[in-house]
Amino acid sequence: MAGGIGITPFLGMLRHMSLENKDQDVILFWGVRNSQDTICDAEIKDYSLQMKNFRYVPVLSNDSLYDGEKGYINADIIKKYIDEIREYDFYICGPPVMIESQIANLRSLGVAKDNIHFERFAM
Repeated sequence: MAGGIGITPFLGMLRHMSLENKDQDVILFWGVRNSQDTICDAEIKDYSLQMKNFRYVPVLSNDSLYDGEKGYINADIIKKYIDEIREYDFYICGPPVMIESQIANLRSLGVAKDNIHFERFAM
């Protein structure tokens, strides 16, 4: 789960996985304001072609023309894309308020604290 420029560490992880672990089950939720903020959208979509179990879910909070997930990453959006949620590890990078929100979302869905990893990305 990335918030804004918190996508940065995930790009490195995806680059590595696309070369070393193409079968890894990965879902990337990326919360941004609008489609102009998805600066590496093409690169991320390309990983869908390279990795058979990779899903990319951009969530835009302020783009009325966007036809995908809107608003903020929340428990309903997470449940929509992940069936066996307790079997996943979650990595979160973004602003502190986003991280706290996602930890609360994941805990409400029954994810163990040991399965939630985060890095605050604040300026």
